Amino acid sequence: MKSSLEALDWGRACALLANSAESPLGQRLARGLVPFRSREALAEASGAVAEATLLIEEERAPNFRDVDDLAPLLEAARQRASGLDGKELAQVLKAVKAGEFVRQRLAGRNASPRLQARARALPDLRPLVALLEKTVDASGAILDDATPELAEARKALLPAERRVRDLAQDIAARGEWRTLLRDGPPVLRDGRFMLAVKADARGRIAGILHDRSQSGESVFVEPEELIEPQNRLADLRAKERRLVARLLIERTRELLRAEAALHETQRLLASLDALFARARFGRRLGARGIEVGGDGPLVLRRAVHPLLLNDALVASDGDLPAARARVVPFDLELGGRFDALVISGPNTGGKTATLKAVGLLVALALAAVPLSVDEGSRVPWFDDVHADVGDEQDLAQNLSTFSGHLRRIVDLLGRATAQSLVLLDELGTGTEPKEGEALGRALLMALLERGCKVVATTHLSGLKDLGFEVERIENGSLEFDGDTLQPLFRLTIGLPGESNALKIARRHGMPLPIVERAEAWLTGGRGSDAGRAREQTERTRHAALAHLDAAEERRREAEQLRADLLAREAALQAKAKLLEEEKDREVERALRAASQRGVELLGGFGTVPAALAAPLAKLRTFLEQLPAQSRLSERRASDLATLKKGAAVFLPRYREHCVVRKIDTTKRLVTVLYRQLPVEVSFDEVQLPEGGGGGGG
Repeated sequence: MKSSLEALDWGRACALLANSAESPLGQRLARGLVPFRSREALAEASGAVAEATLLIEEERAPNFRDVDDLAPLLEAARQRASGLDGKELAQVLKAVKAGEFVRQRLAGRNASPRLQARARALPDLRPLVALLEKTVDASGAILDDATPELAEARKALLPAERRVRDLAQDIAARGEWRTLLRDGPPVLRDGRFMLAVKADARGRIAGILHDRSQSGESVFVEPEELIEPQNRLADLRAKERRLVARLLIERTRELLRAEAALHETQRLLASLDALFARARFGRRLGARGIEVGGDGPLVLRRAVHPLLLNDALVASDGDLPAARARVVPFDLELGGRFDALVISGPNTGGKTATLKAVGLLVALALAAVPLSVDEGSRVPWFDDVHADVGDEQDLAQNLSTFSGHLRRIVDLLGRATAQSLVLLDELGTGTEPKEGEALGRALLMALLERGCKVVATTHLSGLKDLGFEVERIENGSLEFDGDTLQPLFRLTIGLPGESNALKIARRHGMPLPIVERAEAWLTGGRGSDAGRAREQTERTRHAALAHLDAAEERRREAEQLRADLLAREAALQAKAKLLEEEKDREVERALRAASQRGVELLGGFGTVPAALAAPLAKLRTFLEQLPAQSRLSERRASDLATLKKGAAVFLPRYREHCVVRKIDTTKRLVTVLYRQLPVEVSFDEVQLPEGGGGGGG
């Protein structure tokens, strides 16, 4: 039987999510995504996705595209006695450097604490990067200075190759041999220079015959004068190959020593890429992060089915507003005024699509994926989403439609709890209507007594009546245009829907006497009073909805105006701050220039009378300390004084984030750990990370 997630098209949603991941690792993790099983894990992931969304909006997100899957190369390293070759080591280097870029990009993000914590958990692989960078270039070629021995061997190899080549060219150019050669220049075969000699002149050149041409008209001879120099060259090449082979084995062993750290790095990078994939997926669909995982009702405002929205986005060539106009949104609140919603209406009216949209949106929210909903939406904690969707026969189990439904319902009854969301499609169908209604009513009441939240679809009148009889059950319907007989796909809460079977039959050409007889039997000869009352209710409801829509539109316009004003105010404040900072920098630059010029002028005085020495020394000290008195310098010193040991700072000179080890406010010096070495830098050489000071132990 299909699982509940499969019934909700979870696999297709995860495939779309995987398309938003940048690395094979992230794509694989996204394809296997499942809802979280603990509130804590969900809250942590949702917060991290919100931070990732902000970084993407600010165009500060790290790049995961070069984070390759290293598992096959690590497996080859374990199995292969000769170790990895240069190209494979270059692949490892590229992937590890990409991971290091992610680590350094996020480790200093105090404004993104959840992503920062994940980045700081990544093993520091900079020593491995340095070792591999000294070994291979980007193409996989072994570098000359990978080891001193290799550098020496290649240093000897280059002139030896040049001498052999020059000697071979000199021999080939000798006048007495020109008539004996098929081709003038020497040819290189199997790493040795030879002469292409005419076959009938073979014995006239002393040397070793190595080969013949395919035509037989030429033979390839290594002249005696070249044999010994080329033997020495072959020895040098063999030595170079041995050194390279030994180097590759040593580097592969170093790689395997770091295997645990590499696997952990890959696991954490996959998790980070999958978090950013959620954020990218959400931005593509205009989705938002909402309150998830608490208690209270399920509230969905102007929600749309994410897969239908994606299809509309493809059809609209990526135009999100046009795509949203193609998909009808719906509102739903479950767990407040009522705990079960029974949706009715005609076939092809969108009942099943709405049911699946509710389930998929809830499951995605429980997996920390942003939703295509409006502000005010929230998804409470559900321990699971159980769904019986679809009426296909279970051919593998040799079950009828009704039996298939029963098997799935019995299974979900065994697992549903008070914190479960239960979705039931075409409840009560597949058997005699009265029995189906009775079984459906009993099932809904049992689920309500258990505390479940339920959404069900049905055609059966007896199940629609529950919305009027039971306080915690409400009716819903998918609107249908009675004139055009076209579904409108709008969900209405409070009224049951009609199947409109007789109207549809009339429109499709069913003979009128048959339709009229059916209508007479349906009303029991009592006329259409109930129908007229229902139509009057519908007209009143539509008028109220029109007023509500107009009010909602005015509210949205007011909110948009307020948002625009707030954004304009924030932009002005940011611009003022930038101008203020630029002014401070100009003042500091002017003070530095004045200080430097003053010190230079004092240095030109040479020897001065003793009476002036002390005042001039004080003046020199004053000039040297002048830049530190600028407002920018004072603010930098104040911010640095709040940093604690273990905080991250950025050094523009080295273009790296470093960890603070010590701060000397008197000398205005910061001691940082740069590539595992303590380095002292002045306050003016330090750039604070975003979010200000702080740090850990």
